[in-house]
Amino acid sequence: MFFLFRNAVRLPCLKILSFRCLEDYHLEPKERPFVCLASKVRLPEYNVGCCSNVNFCNENLTVELVPKTIDADESMLLGGTY
Repeated sequence: MFFLFRNAVRLPCLKILSFRCLEDYHLEPKERPFVCLASKVRLPEYNVGCCSNVNFCNENLTVELVPKTIDADESMLLGGTY
């Protein structure tokens, strides 16, 4: 089994998109590797997508960074209400 990987990273002054094949040692668990799972908390600065159906399938993956939103705790610190 192989997995192809695409990710997006936001740095302070630029956004980086990259894609590559994942080596076997990155594939744990083999059926759904952890490296292919995105963190909801980090979506404003990091997102990932993986595929394994055909060669070069990661060229067609859409990996977007979501805008940062203010959660309830931050809103209270800023004087907001929820």
